[in-house]
Amino acid sequence: MNFLKRLKIGTKIIILSSFLAALFLGLSLFLFLSDVKAIFSDSFIKDYHNDVEIHSDEFSLFLRNVISDIKLIKENHALKMLLDYDKDISKRDNFVDAFEMTESVFLEVSSSRKIYGQIRYINENGYEIVRVNYVDGKSIVVEENDLQDKSNRNYFIEANKLNEGELYISNTDLNREGNPPEIEIPYKPVVRYAMPVFNEKKERKGVVVLNVLVSNLSDLITKRFDNEGDFFITDDEGYYIFFDGISKDDKRFGSPNDLNTGENIQKDLPIIYEEISHKDSGFGILDGQIYAFSKIYLNGLDDDTGRYWIFLKMIPTSEAFSVIKMIGRDALIIGISIFFLLFFTFYFAVKNVLKPLKDLEVAANQIKKGNFSQSIDVKNFDEIGVVAKTFNDMSKELAVLYSSMEERVKQKTNEVSEKLKDLENARTATLNVLEDVEEEKIKSDEEREKIKTIVESIGDGVFVTDRNSNIVMFNEAAEKMSGFSKDEAVGKKYREVLRFISEKDGSFQDEFIDNVIKNGMVDKMEGGTLLVKKQGGTIPVNESAAPLKNKENSVIGCVVVFRDITKEKEVDRAKTEFVSLASHQLRTPLTAINWYAEMLLSGDAGELNTDQKEFINQIYSGNQRMVDLVSALLNVSRIDLGTFAIDPQPVNFVEILDNVIDELKPLIESKKIKVEKIYENIPVINADKNLTRIIFQNLISNAVKYTPENGNVWISMKLERDDVLISVRDNGFGIPKGQQSKIFEKLFRADNVQNKEVEGTGLGLYIVKAIIEQSGGKIWFDSEENKGTAFFVTVPLTGMAKKTGTKGLS
Repeated sequence: MNFLKRLKIGTKIIILSSFLAALFLGLSLFLFLSDVKAIFSDSFIKDYHNDVEIHSDEFSLFLRNVISDIKLIKENHALKMLLDYDKDISKRDNFVDAFEMTESVFLEVSSSRKIYGQIRYINENGYEIVRVNYVDGKSIVVEENDLQDKSNRNYFIEANKLNEGELYISNTDLNREGNPPEIEIPYKPVVRYAMPVFNEKKERKGVVVLNVLVSNLSDLITKRFDNEGDFFITDDEGYYIFFDGISKDDKRFGSPNDLNTGENIQKDLPIIYEEISHKDSGFGILDGQIYAFSKIYLNGLDDDTGRYWIFLKMIPTSEAFSVIKMIGRDALIIGISIFFLLFFTFYFAVKNVLKPLKDLEVAANQIKKGNFSQSIDVKNFDEIGVVAKTFNDMSKELAVLYSSMEERVKQKTNEVSEKLKDLENARTATLNVLEDVEEEKIKSDEEREKIKTIVESIGDGVFVTDRNSNIVMFNEAAEKMSGFSKDEAVGKKYREVLRFISEKDGSFQDEFIDNVIKNGMVDKMEGGTLLVKKQGGTIPVNESAAPLKNKENSVIGCVVVFRDITKEKEVDRAKTEFVSLASHQLRTPLTAINWYAEMLLSGDAGELNTDQKEFINQIYSGNQRMVDLVSALLNVSRIDLGTFAIDPQPVNFVEILDNVIDELKPLIESKKIKVEKIYENIPVINADKNLTRIIFQNLISNAVKYTPENGNVWISMKLERDDVLISVRDNGFGIPKGQQSKIFEKLFRADNVQNKEVEGTGLGLYIVKAIIEQSGGKIWFDSEENKGTAFFVTVPLTGMAKKTGTKGLS
């Protein structure tokens, strides 16, 4: 860059102009050659393809003539006369005319076509009856003694199986003669066309076979192609029939049925073969070659059935585009000539245009020496002339300014002195402000120390994060509970130090901290949370978080308080065990009371009067409520202790649901409640039958109990993705909005139903939620007071998760 700055403007203009000219010429040359190449290659490839297509059409027509020939021979009257000849010499005289006429037909076809190595009729036993060979340009009838047994040849076996009118076409392979058959020398590749013949009684009488000489055919085809590029003919397996171009070695007849050399177009031209093997014809540029190809089906039809040959013609792109190289070379010479012409034109033009600037440089040097009377003779009226005129005006003004400069310097010196006094006053004021700021900083530090002391004295664990979740404060209680020191915690993301996980499945339970920072609202963690200590153990904790806000009410961080609830958990477990033991002990006497009350009511202890029956009924009903309460308490204790079992078995949900509705039918009918059921086709699911019944009993009995007379209950069960969705909806009392968060808590009953004559323990929904969550499902509800409630339950189609326990729920 420094080098460019030292260059004169004239040199810069010449370099820039030359660069732009070279860029324009190079781009023009590139676009010209690209267009020429595109036009030439498109025309060349299309001509190549048209050449292959025309000759492949001619060859297809030629093959159709072969098929016409074999049909003509098969239907010939003379041949039909021979069909009953069975090689009995004594009968040959009876078929002399038939032999002569058949041989004449075979000779006529052989000499006119010149492509059939053999034309023969073979009887049903595989013996040659008539055969004409085409050798060295002559058609010859084979003597009877030289006729052969062809019964073991594949073409006879296959053709002899065909029905009337069907045609057999063999692979392209080398002709074999003798017994055992050996490849004929010189090589004679042939394709055998054969058709079965039948007499008037539709009896099979052998086959007619035409051995098409591939060499004669390929010579006939290749003579019609120009000599530009390489040309190949392969069979449908890629083995060469005609070969020209890849090397001087002869690679023909490489198939296992012939010379078994393995020479194949797939081996020599794998990329091109992959492209052409799945198409009937096409063209393009691949692997440095321009190619065109067409498939010729040997049955003479334009379809993709039967055997085929591939005609492939190609030429290297370097050879095809040699003309373009010559054009490019000539264009490059012309471009270079134009470039040098433009360069010298730019040079002389710039030198002439910039001469006035040289005069301007000389005048500027004079003014630099103090000669303000220096001026430039302006002759041009262009931009340089304007600059020269402006320069003259500037020199005059400089002369005037120079004469008054001393007075103006004195004036400016006085102004600077005044400014210095103002700056001294401003410095003094700034020092006073800094003193005030220092006092405020001291007060702020004192407040921070107070807050730090308070946080350190709190018995619960406390840590403070900034908006990016980095820990900025970590109290002593947090150190003791987590095992991490303050130095290990402060400055790190809280997730790197403190891991709060779910007691159920070990998943992280710290999303509520991010929610506080994001929403600016106080939040608490879910129950059943564990803190992972540094040493690897865990402790149960309760945790809450509150946002830290600045004066603008923007969230700048978060304060998190967490408490070790190990002792509380132990007390709660002891309480649960006590409730379980007490409930279990109460169950036996309550069952006895229930049994005796039933005996009294049934008259086992003698006839009761009306008052006695009423009293016993009251005892029975009250005792039954106590039994239900004790059963519920036992269920709750088993849930809290984690001792209840889940034993999944194949269960029909619809059947259980209908049974529960039938059990509640007396209550439904007494309250005149209309129950509507909507079931989809629900499959049998692996679930605990008893727990499933408890879920349905609680949900449906609640809907019936908390719906007034003449109300409605809707029950539906349907498939939703990978779950079964069960919903129970009513138009009953509903749940007050302020109490909906407590609906799944133990012993909770909403205020709006406590003053109504509705029985309930407040434990049913707690039990249902625990069963569903332990089973891998979900439960939620939607409710509006005085309008009704809808409970929703999902159970995975895979079934309830198995859980080992000591007892089930009742």
